[in-house]
This record gives sequence, structure tokens and C-alpha cells, in this order.
Amino acid sequence: TSGTTGTAKIYAYNGFAMSKQIENAKYFLGQNDDIMYDAADGPLKNLAFLPLHHIFGFVAVYLWFSFFGKTIVYLSDKSPKGIMESCRKHQVTHIFNVPLFWNNVAQGIMRKRRQKQFETLSKISHAMQKNMKRSGRRILGASALKSIQQELIGSGVRFLINGGGHILPETMRIINNIGYPLYNGFG
Repeated sequence: TSGTTGTAKIYAYNGFAMSKQIENAKYFLGQNDDIMYDAADGPLKNLAFLPLHHIFGFVAVYLWFSFFGKTIVYLSDKSPKGIMESCRKHQVTHIFNVPLFWNNVAQGIMRKRRQKQFETLSKISHAMQKNMKRSGRRILGASALKSIQQELIGSGVRFLINGGGHILPETMRIINNIGYPLYNGFG
């Protein structure tokens, strides 16, 4: 692994184990409408942020999306500004990353927001998404949350996933409440 959890480890995967990683994708596809969707809703574009020597980057970003014939967006600049600009410019729909990345995103959101106002908006967002699922997220993304999303990575994001380590529950809450569907794929 790349050592994103603080302790670098080496795992060896044989061809059988790697093919099972691809085969297991059908489980995720059947359980979640956001991870893959009808091509009529627009192209699916995954951001290649994680290094391909990291198992999560190699399997989830490279193998899965290559296998399904989807677009992978490679970064020329991994600075926060470069990431955000690339996501908006290329209309990235999927980002798979590790807790450090998501925690930094959540902290950045909270630094720029007035706490009381953001908490009120978060409660409304949570209630709408709980009751209306994806359509609640789309309504909010086109209205109350649009300016926050445009400051970050745009409003075309359809699926975010955390892997490689444990994520803070507060990070999950903040990112989901701004209308981005962040799932935890670790553990």
C-alpha cells in the first residue's frame, strides 16, 4: 500500500485474487444506483487521484473503470486548486479516495462557512436526502447547495467513496450534507 493509514504494508495478490476484485464489483453495482448509472444520464468520469501502486487506486479506479469502459481523468496537478479545477473542467462524476483527502475537504468546507447557518442547511439537506434520496440531492444541488458545490468540485459529482482506512463520521456527515454522496468502502 502507499502507507495512507500511517503504517506501510505490502500485500501480494495473485491473478485469482485480482479477478475476484473485479467479480465483486457486481455486488456493489446491484446494491447502489449511484456507482453506475444509465449512459443517458451522461458520461461517467472517475478521477485518478490515488497512485496505481495503491491497491484501492489500482482496483477501484483503474481496473473497475477500465473493465466497464468508463473515462478515467488523470491529474497533471495534484494541488487542491488543481484537483478542484480538473474536476470542474472535466465534469468528474466519481472520486475514490482515502480518509486524509476527505477529512481535508470537510475541514475546508467548515473553514469557509458560518457554523450556525451551515448547521441549519445541513439539517434540511439531511432530511431531504433521507426522504427523497437521489432526487432530494439533485434538488439541493441545483439550488441551496449549488454555490458550495461550485466552489469545490462542481455539481456533476454522482459518487464518492472512501477506502484505505477509517473515516471520521463528522467528515461523512459534512460531505453528504452538502449533497455529495460519500460512501465508506473501508472495513
